Amino acid sequence: MKINPTTLSWMAPTTNVDGTPIDYELQYEIGLYDEEADSIVPLMTVPSSLRTDEAGAYEAPIADVGLDTGSYEMALRSFAKEDPERVSLWSNTVEFAISDRIPNAPLEFRAF
Repeated sequence: MKINPTTLSWMAPTTNVDGTPIDYELQYEIGLYDEEADSIVPLMTVPSSLRTDEAGAYEAPIADVGLDTGSYEMALRSFAKEDPERVSLWSNTVEFAISDRIPNAPLEFRAF
């Protein structure tokens, strides 16, 4: 499990489930896995106008999600910006933890 990741990253879908190209603007929704309900619960919408890396992946700072310390399992889904009822299934889940109990670097490091 990743501890204190800084970025969420994903590749946008390029086709609809029927194989036709996506020719409309997408937005994304982050969801948290609810163990009791055994389902993903929507948490927040992520705008489609985020920066991308060299490979074209979307990136969103985890700090923008506003999570407290703890362990998380999240998923992402896409939907048509102009018609939010056209929504995809949830992606795979990713697990990570936010922790404030990370030690400081060693006080002194020397070579003799």
